[in-house]
Amino acid sequence: VDVLWLIEAYHLYESHLRGFVCSQLSTCAQRESSCHVINQRLQRDLQYQVGVYRDIEMQVSAAITEIDEHVFQAMNLPDLARGAMHIIGGLPGKPNLLFARADAEGSIQIEATHGAQAEQSHQAMASGQVPRISTNPELPAGQGPAGESWRTGRIIAADAWALDEAISPWHAVGTSLGFRSSVSVPLVDSRENTIAMLTGYSNWPGYFSTPRMRGVLTHVQYVLEHGMQRFSHARVVPFAEQLRYRM
Repeated sequence: VDVLWLIEAYHLYESHLRGFVCSQLSTCAQRESSCHVINQRLQRDLQYQVGVYRDIEMQVSAAITEIDEHVFQAMNLPDLARGAMHIIGGLPGKPNLLFARADAEGSIQIEATHGAQAEQSHQAMASGQVPRISTNPELPAGQGPAGESWRTGRIIAADAWALDEAISPWHAVGTSLGFRSSVSVPLVDSRENTIAMLTGYSNWPGYFSTPRMRGVLTHVQYVLEHGMQRFSHARVVPFAEQLRYRM
């Protein structure tokens, strides 16, 4: 929410509230006293809200700096993906995230997750409870925002997750996990081919479409694309297979 819009909304709210309260009171003294109380209370609320937004801006700026440093220092692709997701997942709102690449058949293989809900979503796809996301536009699993984002190279957000018909194959599991919005951030190479994707989920509708988050995601897309150039030949290793290697 833009701070100027927030201030305007508070002033409008105060005007309507004062008008209603004053219409219910009979004496001038009562009206003046009530209006003073309303003004003081809303001013404190507005001051708190503005302070919260200032703190959020500071956290976002710190996260962008941290991502830049991480991309430069990452030693391999899993380190790059997990570190970036950890930083983004620490932003206000605590989004859940998946990192994936496509295998030779065009099926998107999840290679890293961040957050319990993202991991449960991955498990649902791995078990066949819901379809794996596909890059093939002929398949229902390739007609959602993630498949379109992969093919077009554009960041695509779903602001009302449960109402988006293109996501219907994943509705049952996603809504049970509390998903209210999602975003797909494709990572493209120098030939404009998508080579990986970062997918985010939030418990808040429209979370990824705010000007602040769009700016963050655009920056993340840019720096991760450059970071991945060092690891472009790394083999696609599904998350389940990675776990077997660690055991």
